[in-house]
Amino acid sequence: MIFASPSLTKPAWRPPRAGFVTTAMGRKSASGCVAHPVDGSPRNELETYRAAHVLYAAGDPVGALRELAPLLDGDPARSVLELAGRAFFRSAQLGRAEEAFGRLVELDPTDAYARFALGRTLERQSRHDEAATCYRLAVAMDPQDDYVDALGRVTGSR
Repeated sequence: MIFASPSLTKPAWRPPRAGFVTTAMGRKSASGCVAHPVDGSPRNELETYRAAHVLYAAGDPVGALRELAPLLDGDPARSVLELAGRAFFRSAQLGRAEEAFGRLVELDPTDAYARFALGRTLERQSRHDEAATCYRLAVAMDPQDDYVDALGRVTGSR
């Protein structure tokens, strides 16, 4: 009979320490600091972003937003805003997606993807004229097929 080594066995479940709420990727203290799922130590922003990205990639945009919440307070990094915008869009929180992508455009008006994502959000809200403006700017900056197709979709030309 083969036995698993003690280091490979799953540790017994223990309830979280007082003041912690269990999330999909770890524990969050009452103060909002996300903790490691393994040892309970505070996560840094990069680890929190990576945990949110894993949830988003696994098809859980709401879980990703839950993880990103502490990073969205104040002045979030562009990568955090982009992931939040994508998660808001994917979870049909279009007003919040519009805010996130709008902030990205404000931070860097030459970001073609931010313009495209903002246009896609506006298109999904049936605001085709505003979406067409965003798509035109995105196509002018970077004429990718997706951007050109989106522009054709809202203007009726292909």
